Amino acid sequence: SFTYQLLNGIRTPNRNVLLRFAFILKLNFETTQRLLTLFQKSSLYPRFLRDSIIIFSLEKEYSLIDTNELLLSIGEAPLFLEEV
Repeated sequence: SFTYQLLNGIRTPNRNVLLRFAFILKLNFETTQRLLTLFQKSSLYPRFLRDSIIIFSLEKEYSLIDTNELLLSIGEAPLFLEEV
């Protein structure tokens, strides 16, 4: 139902949700930037460490889980928190 609400404009996803979608859908960097712009979220900016890691991961076609682990390993906020 969340996807339905997004597609119908009922809910607006936050930036992390959009980035998770980008990894799940295996979008490239350019398409991810367009997705963020479409939903009026800030683009990925390589001068920010977290964003540069995400850009690197998109370019290297890392999975969402691998990207999340990389972010955590350098002390940056993850794209999602794992349930224990």
